[in-house]
Order: sequence, then structure tokens, then C-alpha cells
Amino acid sequence: MRWRCILCASYLRYFERAGTELLRSVNIDIGKLAEKGIVFIVSRAEIDYLSPARYREILMVKSTVAQVKNASFIITYPAINISDSRLLSRGMKK
Repeated sequence: MRWRCILCASYLRYFERAGTELLRSVNIDIGKLAEKGIVFIVSRAEIDYLSPARYREILMVKSTVAQVKNASFIITYPAINISDSRLLSRGMKK
């Protein structure tokens, strides 16, 4: 069997990378925080799959801080197909 669509678990890796880049863009160094004993724990992750992504398509995942509380924050992750601007999925991590 040949797989033609991106496996659903792959989106979590894409979202993780986009979140790391978001933090880096605002000068938050996860490595330095970890050295001080500060770590981010994901307590919840959701993905709404809207359209399949196929291998060799170029995807863009945007990450946005949607909510900030005292001890938590929520980041949202829309995944878009670059060639046709199709929304493939919406993700959220808390």
C-alpha cells in the first residue's frame, strides 16, 4: 500500500515546530528556561482535520498565542496548503 496523504500524527510535529519558532521570534529561549527548571507541559492538544494534505505539497503552519492565563497559555495552529490557500487543519495546544 502506498500512502498518499500525510499521516494525522505528523501535524503534531508541525505544530510543535511552529510553536518553537513562535517563541524564538519573541526571544524566548526554551533551552535557557529548561536550565532554570522552567518547562512547558502540554495538557491538551486538539486537531480538526478539514482537508487532506498530500506528500510533496508545501504547507504553512502559523502559530498564534490565542489566550494567556496565570499558569497557562493556548497556541492555535492553522495549517494551510501554500499552492491553493486551502485550510487543511486547525490545531490547538494548551
